[in-house]
Amino acid sequence: MGLHTHGSDIAVGMDDVAQRVAWNQAASEVYALPTETWREVLARHRRYQQVRSLLLEGQMTSVNDLITSMAGSISAEHGIGTLKRAFLDRSRTAQELAAMRLIKRALDPANILNPGKILMPVTSAPTAST
Repeated sequence: MGLHTHGSDIAVGMDDVAQRVAWNQAASEVYALPTETWREVLARHRRYQQVRSLLLEGQMTSVNDLITSMAGSISAEHGIGTLKRAFLDRSRTAQELAAMRLIKRALDPANILNPGKILMPVTSAPTAST
């Protein structure tokens, strides 16, 4: 299934939304669904082909690789905890992690509130400049 096998009413605007002139209008009877539904199908298929290629080439080896390649969150609304804390640096910058540590230290100087549950222990204390 490629863009060349679909009518121009569906293919147009796949790469440039500004080219879409008949937003969510019915596509030809051959497709029997609105154009936007088909664009979504094609976009998902395109993403599937990209991910499959990365898997076959060994460039993507885990679910976390997939999630972070799509700029997703490793936890969404569920929190980090000990199972995901080792992956936190894949979705947060060093500066964000340093800020989190500074806030944690300011609010919990004795480190008695869930120690080690979100932030990995560090060998040296982070500073505001790191």
